[in-house]
Amino acid sequence: MVFRGKPSKSCARCRQRKLRCDLRYPCSPCTRAGYQCYGYRDTSSLRIADETKIMHEKAEAKRTRITSIGPIPKALSISLEIQARNLFFAYYVSDFSRTWDFLLPFFISSSAPEHLSLSIDAASLAFFHRQGQSPSALALSQHKYVTALRKAGEALRNPETAVSETMLDTSLVLDLYECISNASTNDANRVHVNGALTLVKLSGVNAYKKTSFLSALMRLVMNSIIISASKAKPIPPEVHTIREHAAGQANVNVNDPKWKLNGLSMDLTLSLASIQRKEMNDEDTIQICQRGDQDLETLDVEMPPHWQYDRVRLPRPSGNERCFESYFDIYPDRRITQTRNVIRFSRILLSEEILLRCEDKTDERSISSSIQAQHVIASMVNDILASVPQMTDCSSAAAYKLPQNHSTSSPHHQHNLSHYLDVYILIFPMYVAAWSVHCPAAAREWIIKELEYMAEHFAIKEAKMVKEILKTPDRRIGVWQIYRLLGSCAFAA
Repeated sequence: MVFRGKPSKSCARCRQRKLRCDLRYPCSPCTRAGYQCYGYRDTSSLRIADETKIMHEKAEAKRTRITSIGPIPKALSISLEIQARNLFFAYYVSDFSRTWDFLLPFFISSSAPEHLSLSIDAASLAFFHRQGQSPSALALSQHKYVTALRKAGEALRNPETAVSETMLDTSLVLDLYECISNASTNDANRVHVNGALTLVKLSGVNAYKKTSFLSALMRLVMNSIIISASKAKPIPPEVHTIREHAAGQANVNVNDPKWKLNGLSMDLTLSLASIQRKEMNDEDTIQICQRGDQDLETLDVEMPPHWQYDRVRLPRPSGNERCFESYFDIYPDRRITQTRNVIRFSRILLSEEILLRCEDKTDERSISSSIQAQHVIASMVNDILASVPQMTDCSSAAAYKLPQNHSTSSPHHQHNLSHYLDVYILIFPMYVAAWSVHCPAAAREWIIKELEYMAEHFAIKEAKMVKEILKTPDRRIGVWQIYRLLGSCAFAA
């Protein structure tokens, strides 16, 4: 029971309407309003009301307000930029593509000039969107990219900052953004690379002797070679100057197979540019392609021991859909896998050019060249397909890549981003193999099925796009167009 206070002496109507009652009978407020005044109650009598239910409701309402706030979070939410930067440095810079290790000192945004920090934000957000399909990350990456361009322009107008080493880094990262986001498919995607080459020319290659600077230069060389090869354009002279400078540095291994492959690629790109301009007849073209194929074969055969792969034989028939033949190859890492597949699809492209030039010729030499080219294509296709199961066969060859405590027999197990990137680098060499007119029909059919598996099992949308292109007989898209679709040199490990 609750005491409700001393009762009012006013009449019922004045109490209800909260009027000042003069305690007359009838009272003045009731008289003026034309209402009947019912008089006054006995205020001396004790009035008690049971408000137990009301008090229970009040207490319950108060308890609900306290608990509705929810539990205190264990950690504060992390901004999208920080998430993207952490992902970018953990899986791309430190793991996937070691040629970007010169960015490691700039992991903390405050440690880099504003133009470089904004460029890294743009590239990392684009990478975040590519992996997670985040519209917010995409919009923010575009905003960061535009702001980075403006800040880079301001820095270039300053004579001191224009030739700084961080400007070279900024140009490379801006080009990386273009590749990851597929922002441009025309000559615009060479603007940043040309800008970086101009910076090197202005400052002189002798200004770049530290290991981090040389790493940036080697990345610039790789990007320039890839762009020139994809467009059948001559290699810029600055690239040759950079390689000559790097070859004289103690911390550059000129015996590394990747260094040698870049040198061969430069020579082949120069020759193919001349072929594209129709400066050579068929006979000269065949000889150049055969010489290039022999050089690539020699490089492949003379790989050092730590670049070799192990071939695993399976019983016949194996019944393993992830294997094309009754064997598969295991490589030391993804970098070696990708480099050796570059050699293979390059030999396929050269052999296709040889077959094209020998198509209408009936002389013995042309027939022999055609037979040899077809043999090379078949062999290279088999070697490319043998490198696939080590990345895709989660029940056997690739089981070690799965997170711990995950069943390999379940089709719904998870994959980390590193495993995803391992699979991603296989798409382009598989496309080149299937694109070849002389690819065996069984191999082409297996490639289409395997791309479909990659799209479904690893959720790689690019694998589905490439599969649909291969399934359309009258849609033979050029290999370099597909290369740009897949992110170009952004995914060159």
